[in-house]
Amino acid sequence: MQTDKLENVSPTIGNTVLGVVPSTKALSIVGSSRSNGEREADDFYPTPPYAVEELLKREVFSGNIWECACGEGDISEVFKNKGFEVISTDLINRGYGEQLDFLQSDLVCDNIKL
Repeated sequence: MQTDKLENVSPTIGNTVLGVVPSTKALSIVGSSRSNGEREADDFYPTPPYAVEELLKREVFSGNIWECACGEGDISEVFKNKGFEVISTDLINRGYGEQLDFLQSDLVCDNIKL
């Protein structure tokens, strides 16, 4: 590779451009809300409603939806507002939905949304 091709390339560590700190919003979507990569307690990463709205522009769902890691209900509420029947559960009680371990459940739904 010629070195003159590298003068416009930003230096990186992993996939992070040096000097650029990823936004909290972007980090929360990919599974970390801290720039140092530490995990949240009980792996709680709320999905912002706009991400669900964008999903619904690209994917078609029919039937009921089980949001088996509902957290505080962000995904569930978007689906409900679009007229879907939604069953909301989570391993951890966060004040929304029913507390349930989906890996131990025999609940059956048309769609499962994680």
